[in-house]
Amino acid sequence: MFGVAEAVILGGVAAFLAVFPVGAPLVWIPAAVWLFVTHHQLKGILLILYGVIFISGADHLIRPLFIARGSKLPYLLTVLGVIGGLLAFGGVGIFLGPVLLAIGFTLTMEFAQGEPVRTTLDETRTMGP
Repeated sequence: MFGVAEAVILGGVAAFLAVFPVGAPLVWIPAAVWLFVTHHQLKGILLILYGVIFISGADHLIRPLFIARGSKLPYLLTVLGVIGGLLAFGGVGIFLGPVLLAIGFTLTMEFAQGEPVRTTLDETRTMGP
């Protein structure tokens, strides 16, 4: 599409690397640099725009959607969890951020609903008939 050699192989490598937090940019950024070096500035700029908007942008929208579907966390909180996790914990934060946010959200919701305090086993033994 942009004149990069061996685009099918690079696409396969990008698809494999997309599983990891850094993923596909490890493929399209060097390809864009290669286009700049070979004096194809317009194609390099278009590849960078395509990579940022469609490849990485879709990754930042689809991954939180799957995380939100697996948990009972609203989508916006999942996105905030991913972003906050990335800022706080780095690459592992993509997974750790939403998990910690889901725990906090669940605890807050249970507290707000006024769940009754559960008695421990020792307290029930001393309450005899």
